[in-house]
Amino acid sequence: MTGESRQDLLNWVNSLLGLNIVKIEEMGKGFALCQIFDSIFLDVPLKKVKFNARHEFEYIQNFKVLQSVFDKHKIPNDIPVERLVKLKFQDNIEFLQFVKKFWDTHFPGGYYDAAGRRSGAGATVATGAPKPTRSPVSSAGRVSSPLNAGRPRSSLGSNNGASAAALQQAQMQVAELTAQVEEAQAALDAMGKERDFYFGKLRQVEVALQALQEQGQEFAAVKDILGVLYAQDAEPVPMHDDMAYHDGAAMEETF
Repeated sequence: MTGESRQDLLNWVNSLLGLNIVKIEEMGKGFALCQIFDSIFLDVPLKKVKFNARHEFEYIQNFKVLQSVFDKHKIPNDIPVERLVKLKFQDNIEFLQFVKKFWDTHFPGGYYDAAGRRSGAGATVATGAPKPTRSPVSSAGRVSSPLNAGRPRSSLGSNNGASAAALQQAQMQVAELTAQVEEAQAALDAMGKERDFYFGKLRQVEVALQALQEQGQEFAAVKDILGVLYAQDAEPVPMHDDMAYHDGAAMEETF
């Protein structure tokens, strides 16, 4: 754990996200935790986050979003959802200390426009939110201009905010393109399964026709062939050697 106090952690969360959270217990609602991880990865689906959550089932929904982020980025730590949503101080401060430590290690630097990200997702926060600043509070309660010594953010001042915004925009574009690639791959997989299904159908038809030719019964198994073509699943349709049509002349005329 980081050993940071309750007030240090609250100041850090509020400064990073532009919020006005007054109790550690509110972290159990999940929305702030989702956005903390969005500041790292910039790919959390904030449209699914309930920033005005007031009921436990809404808190749980927010933690489902957070769990999807953990799964996507292979974060091995467990999220004790059942304890966090009870809004108990000890459970939530312990988990927030872990989150702060993870953020210190993985935050890429640059200015994170928390309010802009929420606005872009059509989200609003019920609590009064102060104007976001560029310098979250450090572990000793001191406000430091860099978030972490030696990190890229330390070189970003108000004069080059445009560069930071451009970096964030590029990161967002990368995340969006990655999502598009994953969606395209899923579509290709579905097409491959469909292709295999119809190939199997055609193979069954081929085998049926070959059997007819060998037996000299050109039309005795027409029902079998139609059964293969119109079957709703991929299971082979049983073939019947003794089936014959009485109206052979009509079939010959048709073909």
